[in-house]
Amino acid sequence: MSPAVIRFTNITTEFLSAFWTPNVGTFKMLMHVKARHPKSEMEKHDLGRLVEDAASQGWEDLIRHILTIGAPVDGRSYLWANPLAEACERGFEGIVRLLLEHGAKIHDITLAAAAKGGHLNVVRALLEYGADPNQGEPLPIISAISRERKDMFQELLGYGASLAGQNGVEAVKKAREEGLESMLALLEEHGVDIRE
Repeated sequence: MSPAVIRFTNITTEFLSAFWTPNVGTFKMLMHVKARHPKSEMEKHDLGRLVEDAASQGWEDLIRHILTIGAPVDGRSYLWANPLAEACERGFEGIVRLLLEHGAKIHDITLAAAAKGGHLNVVRALLEYGADPNQGEPLPIISAISRERKDMFQELLGYGASLAGQNGVEAVKKAREEGLESMLALLEEHGVDIRE
């Protein structure tokens, strides 16, 4: 690779890293400058990465803007590093709803991440958009038990979470391991056999 190409690549990489800002005004100014650059089109891959980064930082306004200029709502479409999973894990409800409104794909990890983090409003948003409460690792109902979140437990049941079979066994096991008598009582109220 020639020194000129290396220099151009470094400038391009450094310039793209400048786009990592929560300020929409700064982002727009950088896009204006980039339009004058010989390689003025920002590639979808770059925009996808920006959506992922903005989701992990909670930069809702920036996400809203870059989606309007063609950024892919699912980022670069990696299962673990996608904007929806990032926002779910961190509990950014506004971003989760924004991404879902723009058609983000719900994967098993998204609901599991939200439940594991104890983010009830995010769990609710995902369920409203069709997330399966019986998918993910750990199961969302197990996370609700582990966090002793009766409200989340009830919400998940309301959307069809199952306590039948192995799910019930795992739920009792988790409640016993963590000494959560209140959750054992709740499981028993819902027909789960809690006897040892």
